[in-house]
Amino acid sequence: MPLPVPSLDDRLFDDLTAEVRALIPRNFPAWTDHNLSDPGITLLELFAFLAEAAFYQLDQIPERTLERFGELAGATRLPGEPVGVFLRRAVEAMAAINRAITPADTEVVVASGVFAIDPPLSAQLAAATPAAMLVPLPGPVTLSVSAAGDLALSVAAAPVLRAGDLVRLDDRGAAADLTELAAVATVTPSASSAAVTLSAPLRYGHAAGIALTRMAEPAPASQATLARDAPAGASVVVLEPAAQLRGSGVLRIGTGVGTVPVLATGIARTQVIAQVIAAANVFPADQVVKVLLVPGADGPAPATPPAVTQAVFELLRDRSPITSRIQVVDPRYVPVRVDATVVRDFASLLRKDVVQQNAQTAIQTFLSPLRGGDDGSGWPFGRSVFRSELYQVLQDTAGVDHVQALLINGDATVGELPLAADTATASISLVRLTGAVITVVDA
Repeated sequence: MPLPVPSLDDRLFDDLTAEVRALIPRNFPAWTDHNLSDPGITLLELFAFLAEAAFYQLDQIPERTLERFGELAGATRLPGEPVGVFLRRAVEAMAAINRAITPADTEVVVASGVFAIDPPLSAQLAAATPAAMLVPLPGPVTLSVSAAGDLALSVAAAPVLRAGDLVRLDDRGAAADLTELAAVATVTPSASSAAVTLSAPLRYGHAAGIALTRMAEPAPASQATLARDAPAGASVVVLEPAAQLRGSGVLRIGTGVGTVPVLATGIARTQVIAQVIAAANVFPADQVVKVLLVPGADGPAPATPPAVTQAVFELLRDRSPITSRIQVVDPRYVPVRVDATVVRDFASLLRKDVVQQNAQTAIQTFLSPLRGGDDGSGWPFGRSVFRSELYQVLQDTAGVDHVQALLINGDATVGELPLAADTATASISLVRLTGAVITVVDA
């Protein structure tokens, strides 16, 4: 909680007059008329009034001093900007993490500062160009027809769509398009569907039933600017990380003429590990900061694009203590294969193929670097894979009565699969699921 602001002098008019009246008999015994009509009492009250006003001014901070405080925090007051708004901006700038001091600070800087974009920029963008993260509005729209490169779609218009809306079509992470709506026309009088004209052809084919999400501008607090020039054709942009933007999502970069919508699909997770090297010709106290980058797409062993790795290194090099040595690397992926035989629960009334798909999805999700783990935020670095947990995941799957057999990497006796033998290697390791073969049998 903030410290209370002390009052330099809280005496008011009545306090001052009472205090001075009490001094009259001791200092001026001959002064016996203390009525309000007495000229001396009138002067006493006048001086008390002036003293109270002086005390009030003493407790106030001049506006020019407040402006100087904001400048010390790195903010610049805009012409005509109220001092209260200016100070609020200065405080927000101080609260933002834009220096990679601790591992937690470094993770925030990386996640909020570097974006891999798709498609590449079509125009040159200068440093300090404004950028903002877009957030999806609730209530996705479902496509009712195929959208393979079409300029017009037919959609179920449950949420209101308007011309100029920025929309995203996402095939469950496999491929995504981001485009503006050029026009929206109602198809039926009941407005249950609409014909949507896009501003540009889609790059991917999207089958019926794929969700279309309308994006919204973020709150002003999430605004940022480009940290360096971004040339045309660039597939990576680096932002000033003060805005604390999310590490993946939809980014809109303003060009001054219009907007360039780009899809940020780069870094989904970041893990920072500070290590001390004990080797020949290396000072024991030298600290190596390993920055592990997990790409935003699920895959067998996703690799971070070299341009992203280099951008992260340059961003941290300018924001880290001079004694820190930065290494930006990919995690070490440990292959894991799961083979299981499960008994179908007849009471669920689910077919064998549905139960098999449910079980495979549950295992893939649980071991995913992006969506796995107990809390669904991604498999923790260095965490072992336990047989008991896989049993629980399978038995909690819809349509599964119980697990009959379970093999981890072909072994039916493994109770715990550590990701590495030593602590240093385990700390940079993640699970890579090479296969989940589920056999469904009846009891």
